[in-house]
Amino acid sequence: MFDKIIRNVKQTADDLKEKAEVVSDKVTDSVNKVLDELNMATPSLKKAGYQLEEIEIEIGVPPKLIPRFSICQQQSDSGEQIAEELKTNRIGKNILKGLNAASSLQSKLKMSDMEFSHIEIEIGVVPTVKLRYRQLSQSENPSLSSS
Repeated sequence: MFDKIIRNVKQTADDLKEKAEVVSDKVTDSVNKVLDELNMATPSLKKAGYQLEEIEIEIGVPPKLIPRFSICQQQSDSGEQIAEELKTNRIGKNILKGLNAASSLQSKLKMSDMEFSHIEIEIGVVPTVKLRYRQLSQSENPSLSSS
């Protein structure tokens, strides 16, 4: 009787391990597909004035990819030309829309003692765009220097 329970527990553990490996492979495949599209879109996004600085990958259920972009001063191509380049790249097209909306909003916001830092786009079940600000350094803001 006890041996049968031990065998069932071992079998259940083996089954769970096998299912976890299959899920892990599916997660890896889907993350790689998104990364491939992001890699293909990066040159066009740069032409649009957005420099990919880094990317964070959150391992979870569901996984999230969080690329961080800085805004470059110059745009080398027209918006329509860049949109055309990205028309078959779903990830790139959506990131560009999010970056453009965030950039437009960012140019209208003013924060005391803070400066705009970067834009993050969370690519997950519910996409999110984040504007990040940071404290001005003392050399940039005399009001922060100690008396």
